[in-house]
Amino acid sequence: IRQQLDEYQKQGDAAKPQYEATRNSFKQFLDQMEKDAKLPPKQRVWLGSSYASIGDHAKAAQILGGVKEPTGTENSKGAEADEPTMLYRQASALRINALKQMAMAEVDANDRDKGLAIVERELLKLMQQPWAKRNPTLLRDEIYLLQLRGKYSGKTGAITRWDQFRGAISPMMAKSDAMKELYWEASYNLAYCVYMEALLLRTPEAKQKSIDRAASLIEEARRSQYGTSTQAVRYRELLANPKYADLKTACDRLSQSTPKK
Repeated sequence: IRQQLDEYQKQGDAAKPQYEATRNSFKQFLDQMEKDAKLPPKQRVWLGSSYASIGDHAKAAQILGGVKEPTGTENSKGAEADEPTMLYRQASALRINALKQMAMAEVDANDRDKGLAIVERELLKLMQQPWAKRNPTLLRDEIYLLQLRGKYSGKTGAITRWDQFRGAISPMMAKSDAMKELYWEASYNLAYCVYMEALLLRTPEAKQKSIDRAASLIEEARRSQYGTSTQAVRYRELLANPKYADLKTACDRLSQSTPKK
């Protein structure tokens, strides 16, 4: 059903009635499943991720928070961790993402800031655990919070961190679709942050230089069909936004000057 919902979403408005009907039916099934107070951790992780897939991030965070860390596993290595430990770690990462999505959905800026503060506090606690410091999904969310806060510049800013992150992920791209998605997501966010930093620069020369750098990163992605279908949608939406016309102009100029293969 989750795959079917994904397909409907890709089809856009044309498939909106089918999407809504399928989503509502799926939610009713999930609501029934959630009533089981003795739901095992494996099913709880699936249930939480399913709620997240239909946009109910508050319910997802609540359910995933019910997956507790097994006792005596705090120092276990990632490769040696048993199934209960791995499920706890998976649930923890998914919960952070659900909390982040909740915060981003807030229309009021003050409510959004409060939500992001909760995410930062929860993530900071989680990142004290050795396994979390090696978890690509949590590292991504840590950098994404910098981006959401507009902390683009400097050695610990989002631009440097995204560049380092995609460099670390690059050797693992061929191992799984998840790693591939993470790499291209980081590439998109890097280009976005470079452009957003450009808008903050005072001199026209410095601003244009950063816009051109962002365009170069986007052109790099375009030559690889933007990496994945999910990121391709994000790039197209970015370049179609009239607010970013100067970025599109730079991208078009660079695309026209790039030799065809």
